[in-house]
Amino acid sequence: MTAWQETKLRARQAVHDTFAGSVAFFATKGASRPPNVNVRVHDKKKMVGDLAGTNLSYAEFSERPTEVVFLVAEMVGLGLSRGSLIFGYDYTGAIFGFYIDSVDPEDGLTQTAKVSPLDLSDHSGTLLPDGSQVP
Repeated sequence: MTAWQETKLRARQAVHDTFAGSVAFFATKGASRPPNVNVRVHDKKKMVGDLAGTNLSYAEFSERPTEVVFLVAEMVGLGLSRGSLIFGYDYTGAIFGFYIDSVDPEDGLTQTAKVSPLDLSDHSGTLLPDGSQVP
């Protein structure tokens, strides 16, 4: 590994360590006590720039699918795949839950999954990372 690759790997690790939050990971719905893993949630709108065919081709925003970034080393043997569920808290303290729609190939240090939000009322009693339950 070159010095540049090592530096990039350390930087990516630092980003994940700084911005990741703990979630309860369920490989399948109804799994027993879930392990906690650290993930980063990417859910901001994406600027697409000037869109042809719009009034005067003005700049617009486009929604991108919500993505969750997992650390590969934490997911060994946990079975990250379509249908897995994660539950945690966002930066405001609100509870969230996501269904994993698709999983991208590993990208060295991380692996990204496209997710859909869950209706928390359907998952009442599900364990959260701090040991409490979804109300």
